[in-house]
Amino acid sequence: MIRQQNNPRFFGYWPFGVVLLLLWLVCLIPTAHFTDTSVRFLAYAALGLLPVIGLTALIAELTLPGVRRVIGDEPLPPDADPVRLAVAEKLVEEGVLGGDPETNRLARIRADQKLREYGILFPGRTSACLAVLTCVQIALLTWWLVTDGISVDSVFLFFTVLVNGLATFLHPSIAARDRHRAESLRAAYDHHAAGGRER
Repeated sequence: MIRQQNNPRFFGYWPFGVVLLLLWLVCLIPTAHFTDTSVRFLAYAALGLLPVIGLTALIAELTLPGVRRVIGDEPLPPDADPVRLAVAEKLVEEGVLGGDPETNRLARIRADQKLREYGILFPGRTSACLAVLTCVQIALLTWWLVTDGISVDSVFLFFTVLVNGLATFLHPSIAARDRHRAESLRAAYDHHAAGGRER
């Protein structure tokens, strides 16, 4: 998280790049089986690598503005202690300050970032997206049950539908709770800092 916030472009590219590169490598196995010469295999491999590069760049650039919006003007310090950051995350989850000033400062930064997350800013939209996803999954599950009957895939999809359906209804209350706790920590930190300056 510390590295990502101080170099968001790089950390936007590498996860998608690694996943798509692994998919490309997996696709090389049947390609090697169906091609009769090494020249043709290398040509197909090169052609397959082009969409990997293009998709990586596209997805990374599309997600980059959202990441930068959450980070805001104050990313985590590059020399931040990861242990303190882990404690700060816990403080944000609980909405209270701790005893260490540096940990509290990290928690204040993370509270601001938490309040800029899409799910916190727009809980209704997030629930709507989850509801649409659940409806699509229900349609797919119905189609599977009609065509193939009960299978491992349909059972797995059924439990996925249950989880997404539950998340659709629970997300607004969870987002409200997270927002309240982040705001409480931010207010407590600012009040404590203002009191320190007055003294």
